[in-house]
Amino acid sequence: MPRTLQRIVAGIVAYLAVVILQQSVGLAGTITGHGRFEKIAGNPSAGYKELYEWDLYLSPSNNSMVGPSRRLGAPPGQQPTGDGYYRIDNVPSGRYSVYVNQPDFFASPQVVTDVQIGSGTTNLNVDLDVDYSTYFKDGNQWTDWQWDWYQTYTAQGTSVRGVSWMMAGWGQYRDKTAQVRILEDNGNPNPKYWTQVGYGTDGSLASDSDEWVRWTSGEVPMTPGKQYAVNIHIDGGMAVYRRNKDGQSYQGGRAYDQNGNPQNFDLNCTVFTDRDEIVSHTSKSSGAGNFDGNFNGNRFGQSFVATGQALAAVDLFAASGQSDIELTWKVRRGGPTGPQVGPTKRTRGSYFASSTDLIGVSYNKDEIPLTPGETYYIDVYNSGGITPYLQQSWERYNDGRAYRNGVATNEDLSMTIVEHLIETAEVIGRHIFYNYSRFDNQAAGRSDDLAIAPDKTALMPGETATFENYTSYSRGINGIMVDIDGLAGDPTIDDFQFKVGNDDAPGAWSDAPEPLGILVRDGAGVEGADRIAIYWANGAIADEWLQVTVLATDATGLEEDDVFYFGNAIGEAGNSPAEARVNAVDALLARNNPRTFRNPAPIDFDYDYDRDGRVNATDMLSARNAQAHLVDALRLITVPGKGGGSAKIRAALVPEPSGLAMLAAGLAGLLACSWLWRPR
Repeated sequence: MPRTLQRIVAGIVAYLAVVILQQSVGLAGTITGHGRFEKIAGNPSAGYKELYEWDLYLSPSNNSMVGPSRRLGAPPGQQPTGDGYYRIDNVPSGRYSVYVNQPDFFASPQVVTDVQIGSGTTNLNVDLDVDYSTYFKDGNQWTDWQWDWYQTYTAQGTSVRGVSWMMAGWGQYRDKTAQVRILEDNGNPNPKYWTQVGYGTDGSLASDSDEWVRWTSGEVPMTPGKQYAVNIHIDGGMAVYRRNKDGQSYQGGRAYDQNGNPQNFDLNCTVFTDRDEIVSHTSKSSGAGNFDGNFNGNRFGQSFVATGQALAAVDLFAASGQSDIELTWKVRRGGPTGPQVGPTKRTRGSYFASSTDLIGVSYNKDEIPLTPGETYYIDVYNSGGITPYLQQSWERYNDGRAYRNGVATNEDLSMTIVEHLIETAEVIGRHIFYNYSRFDNQAAGRSDDLAIAPDKTALMPGETATFENYTSYSRGINGIMVDIDGLAGDPTIDDFQFKVGNDDAPGAWSDAPEPLGILVRDGAGVEGADRIAIYWANGAIADEWLQVTVLATDATGLEEDDVFYFGNAIGEAGNSPAEARVNAVDALLARNNPRTFRNPAPIDFDYDYDRDGRVNATDMLSARNAQAHLVDALRLITVPGKGGGSAKIRAALVPEPSGLAMLAAGLAGLLACSWLWRPR
């Protein structure tokens, strides 16, 4: 066999060996679970409402396979289970996302990201976000017949996506319309007088069924932690199913009658809200949308303006002669000819009605980044041709349009678009405090917060130091605090980096002494941020600068490292803006500004070097003992701007090589090692 051919054959054999090895190590697995939401919000022990006949879509992180779908409660080849059960077998090991929705029904979609499937069984229950629910009609208990009912609740999400409820009274609601209002607590004890923040109607009413209204995210905004009420009104009256209050009941609110009188029960009502995702585009009525048999083709698209920071999921109603319609999904920036953003994906639809499927796809948070306010384009393709459903004329979107074969139309596709809300953490407070001083005397019930130096601010990158950036505390730097808004986890010392030095080149500074400990307090910082306090031994850091780096980690949630500095010059009164040298003047200033227990020194008194509230001989000695030559004094440094100093190398996600890439690598490796094939 010629030597070149030998190399090619050997490369192919090597590639196949690697593939076989991969498959033997990462065997296909199973994912199973339920789609559901809590029957009583905040009380999982009360059970779950199962999402029977909803659709679930499993999407890989790339185009390596066609993402399967399942109708919840209807496993393929089995009798319907009548609940939210699903099971998908023979799933290759890897990273996936899961999307659950049914636009024809009463609730709101949910996306689960970073689902890792291995060779065994992965159990994943998809729980919808609800701020209030009491999904019970046990014992056929219902309210009195009244025109208005109210249910109060405490918000956890940022906006209401939808409200559902269930009524008794067979045949009583024909040709009637329900008006649903969301009311915000304005201090009035009677919720009927609260401020309206949302309004919707339902004109297809019946008894013993799920009635609902739906909004897109942001239409009905809420403030987490605040009280709201759902008001349901029907001219002529209604009777809503209820559940009497007991130890299992919802704790954040109760029902009120039409006069605003509190009741000892909760209404059969559910409030679906935004948490980590927003539904920016959706139908507000039941059904697949408007069908136009002439609106067919192979490639369609929908433009939209982004609201979130990443695309979470999309679904589309489409008709075709095919069963389980397969779509290829791409996302582009700007329009149908714009550059592609993120991976191509293929997914299979789920049965909706005769010749009609709902086809969905989902994305992990790092797959399709979006810039809020910019236009994007969702491209779908099917080689056999489809007829997508269109939005009803009164439900068309105001920020985009549908395209057929790259040509703009005056329609919108019957499409749900879900976007990720990615909250990035931010450092909003940087403090130095006088630990073990008069101001945080634990025996006197004083906390470390009272020992924060109010006249000191952190030296930031690119700035030159002044007296505002360093203390004269006789115990040196023994405590700093960092306030982080949106703290992602529970940070430890490993989420920080500390250096000490006294020149303009902090990249060459040495490691700081190891801190004694760290304390995280939720909501204790400025503007309700989480406060992190870090402690050092007295005198461990003195007469030098401390560089603090809050690292961008999973625990902090920061997008990039946050760097700041505090300094210390024991006994320095800040009497010269040009330098921080401690000399006889600092001792004299302490002698000339005495304070006693009768007129104690405040925390920002410059000459109280030991921060004990008194200025006396002890402070004079602190300054005298700390006297330094100019060359040894704390320097008023200028630190590098943002991005200066030593660089930090971070790991990046490396996609798995494709089969062709592995083959090419194998061939290249063999060609480079051609000596292996030399005849002996």
